[in-house]
Amino acid sequence: MVKHFKFLKWLKEKGGEVRKTKLMVYAKDYRGLHAAQNIEGYDEILSIPIDLTISCTNLEHETEIGKKLAKEGTFDDKWRRFIFPLIYVLEEMQNPDSRYREWFEIIPKTASDHPMFYTAEERAWLQASSALEQLKIDMHQIEIFYNKIVKVDGDFGKRHTLNEFAHYYYLLCSRFFGVHSPESRMTLLVPYADLINTGSSRDRNASWGYNSFTKEFNIRALAPIKANEPVLFLFRHRSAVDIVYVRTQLELRLFHVLRNRAGTRGVQRSLLLAPL
Repeated sequence: MVKHFKFLKWLKEKGGEVRKTKLMVYAKDYRGLHAAQNIEGYDEILSIPIDLTISCTNLEHETEIGKKLAKEGTFDDKWRRFIFPLIYVLEEMQNPDSRYREWFEIIPKTASDHPMFYTAEERAWLQASSALEQLKIDMHQIEIFYNKIVKVDGDFGKRHTLNEFAHYYYLLCSRFFGVHSPESRMTLLVPYADLINTGSSRDRNASWGYNSFTKEFNIRALAPIKANEPVLFLFRHRSAVDIVYVRTQLELRLFHVLRNRAGTRGVQRSLLLAPL
């Protein structure tokens, strides 16, 4: 928890305002944001100066490897908005003088609940699921990205492994925030906001936006939130790896329900028939 206290201290010193919420750590590298007290609907619970966020625009110019890749035209516009922020974060995480050091310290270093990083035994639970084939496609695509980068700069492969690249690709793709300013639409990585977990259209209770007058990213409650309840977003635009995560979590829940009811025999067959 020490690193989380340091992060909150850093955030407030840089002008961030955290109101009526608290960080809850569920287990190693698993956390979420909860109400520290009762929150009224439309209460502002977070404001972050825009210059404390990471804008995903033009990040190819912020690293030497990014400049090389941009010059080579390695990635088209469809993938640049994912790849260059990922490269920037990976490189900055190894920079001891990074202005985001306290923030990067609390970013989860593992994602064992994501099917992309399941053990062989855990993947066997999904043997009858179409998610396994999608996982192969996703991992193959990520490996192509990684190899393209290493081809342009071999030292990148020495600094960052494929597994590390895949982990942060998944992590960052599920943490982009799109906001509109009078000048343009921005895609941001935002400290503290990335602690908030996703909910459904029924249980989401918070929303984010951009205040063009104060130049701040902010979060407001959409409805009253009782003390200790989680703060939840609805992320409408999910990455492919995030969609696979949600599907497999549903299938695993079903697996455990069926196993508890009838034992493991026939469970895999039942998953084939399950309308998820």
